[in-house]
Amino acid sequence: MRMNESMQIRLDPDCFVCLEMPAPPEAQDQTPRLSWLLRLIPKGERDNKPADYYIGSDTRKVLVSLYKLLQEHYRLQPGGPLPELRFQANHPRSHRFGPGRYLFQYSRQAIPSNGITGCMRFLLHGMLFRTREGQIVLLKAHLFRHAFATHAVQVEKYPLDVVGAWLKQRNLAVTD
Repeated sequence: MRMNESMQIRLDPDCFVCLEMPAPPEAQDQTPRLSWLLRLIPKGERDNKPADYYIGSDTRKVLVSLYKLLQEHYRLQPGGPLPELRFQANHPRSHRFGPGRYLFQYSRQAIPSNGITGCMRFLLHGMLFRTREGQIVLLKAHLFRHAFATHAVQVEKYPLDVVGAWLKQRNLAVTD
């Protein structure tokens, strides 16, 4: 997802959704399957209509762990809601998002996109990435998006339209 989409993440039931899917008819285990998704407004969406961003169980665990860290930081009761705050005020799309219990927050303020990038770089501290020509690569979330798409299409051989749908891109030429 894009940075502004990740900044919209809330653990509210309208954003952090668990879907119960029936097991495939031929499966021996007929227990329903649980799928998790985030409902977020993608870049370019004119009607503020959320799109579904499916996440794996590892991502779900990381989001829940982040909530638990914030729960401790704010001294919340178990299951207590995060503080409600304004969407990151200096973000160019902030006018589209009202107050919410955004997950990427600290000390009752939304973490700005450059703060999230700083945290990502901190977590990868000591890992040096270079181009084939030897130039240092400055890591940004959007670069991971490109790397994912390139790997999915060129290595895993997923169809371009499938990768475009995952990335919430309308123009397949951009995906390509």
